[in-house]
Amino acid sequence: MPVPPPYYGGYYGPSSGSIAAGIAIGAMLTVLPATAIAISNSTNQTIYRDGSQCFLETHDGGAKVYKAIPCP
Repeated sequence: MPVPPPYYGGYYGPSSGSIAAGIAIGAMLTVLPATAIAISNSTNQTIYRDGSQCFLETHDGGAKVYKAIPCP
C-alpha cells in the first residue's frame, strides 16, 4: 500500500506516488493524483475520480483544494 503524502495543517501535500490510496473522507488535498479524471454531478460542481476515490474541487482562502468525498 502506498504511503500517504505529508500532512500540513489540515491538507495533504504533493507526493511522487499515488496519493488517493488510504485518504480519509473529508481530508483535503492541495494536489490531485496525476491519474484523476474530471466527472460531473447534478449541482455543476467539479468532481474528480481516481480509482475508487473521489475529490470535490473547492476553494479555501482563494486557493484551490480538493476534498475527499464518497463517490457519487
